[in-house]
Amino acid sequence: MCRQVLALLAIGLVVSSDALAQQAPAHQAVVRKGTGLKLALLQPLDSATARAGDDVPLRLSRPLVVDGVTLLREGDVVHGKVTRVKRSGPRCRNGEVNWKLDRIPFSDGTTARSSVHSTTPAPDAEVADQLDTGVNPYVWLFVVPIAGPLAVVLVVIAAPVFLLNTILPGSLNGCTMPGKEFQMPANATVGVVIMKDHHVGY
Repeated sequence: MCRQVLALLAIGLVVSSDALAQQAPAHQAVVRKGTGLKLALLQPLDSATARAGDDVPLRLSRPLVVDGVTLLREGDVVHGKVTRVKRSGPRCRNGEVNWKLDRIPFSDGTTARSSVHSTTPAPDAEVADQLDTGVNPYVWLFVVPIAGPLAVVLVVIAAPVFLLNTILPGSLNGCTMPGKEFQMPANATVGVVIMKDHHVGY
C-alpha cells in the first residue's frame, strides 16, 4: 500500500513539473523604461460625443522588437479609456477629452506600465524609439528652494484673475464667440512610453 502511494506521489510530481515546464517561458526579454511605441487611433475622439469610460482603440503602427524578438506586432490592437470630457461653451470655452493608456498587454499575459506621451492629428507622424518618461525628481531639490518664494507671490497675484476667468471664461480677452469642440481624427498618431522596465516571456 505504501509503495503504491509513493508511486502515485512520484507520478504526480513528474506530471506537475512537466506542466510547470510547459507553462513557464523558456526565455525572457526586457522592455526598457522609456521605450517608445507608435500607435494610431482607430476612431476619432470628439468632445461633443465622447463620455468618460469610453473605449479608445489603437493600432500599433510599428512592431516592438527587443534583441531580435518581436514582442508586439504591427497591427496589434490595444485599448485606452476616456477619463474626462468637457464640452465646449460660450466665451471661447473649448472642449476637452482626457484619456489614458496605462497598461500595454503582451502575449505572455503580462502588462507593462505605460503613458500617453504625445498625440498628433497627422497620420504616420514620427515617434522616437526612446521617449522621456517625465521630469527628473532630483530637479525639484534645486528648483523648489529658488522658485518657491517667487511662486507664492505669483499665486497670490494671479489667483483673483484665474478665478474670474474660470467663472466667466473669455472675460479677460473679451471673447464672445462660442468655443470649439476638441477633435482628434481617426488615424491620428499617438506616442506611448513604457514607464518601467518590464520582463516578457517568449
